[in-house]
Amino acid sequence: MSTLLDHIAIWLLDLVSSTKRVAGLYLTNFIFCTLVYMIAEHVSLFDAIWWCIVTWFTVGYGDNIPHTFEGKLFTMYAIVSSHALIVLITANFVIMLSRYRNKRHAHQYDFCRKHRKALSESVTCTDCNSPLSFF
Repeated sequence: MSTLLDHIAIWLLDLVSSTKRVAGLYLTNFIFCTLVYMIAEHVSLFDAIWWCIVTWFTVGYGDNIPHTFEGKLFTMYAIVSSHALIVLITANFVIMLSRYRNKRHAHQYDFCRKHRKALSESVTCTDCNSPLSFF
C-alpha cells in the first residue's frame, strides 16, 4: 500500500517532467520573488526586477541588496529556488534533445514496438556509433 509520501513524490515527478510546466513555474517564481522583494524592501518595480535577475543568476553586483531580515531570508529562498528551477529546465531540455536525437536515428531501424526495449541496449547508430535507446 502506498503512503502519502509516495503520492507526493509521484505528483512532484509528474509536475517537473514537463518542460512547459517547469518554465511556467520558473516564470511564476520569478514574478513572485520580484513582488515579494519589492514589498519587503520598499523598492521600485525596476529595482526589484534588477535584484531578482542579479540574484537568480548569481551575479551579485551588490548595488541592490536586502536590508531587512525578511528580505535577507527571502533572498535565501530566491537563490535556492532559482537554482533548482534552472536545473529542472536544463534537465528537461536535455531530455528533449535526447528524444529528438533518438527519433532522428531510429528511422534507420524498423523495429516493432514489442522488441524496441530489448534491442535498445545492443543497437548502435551506423553514423556515429552511439547506442540507441527508444522512448
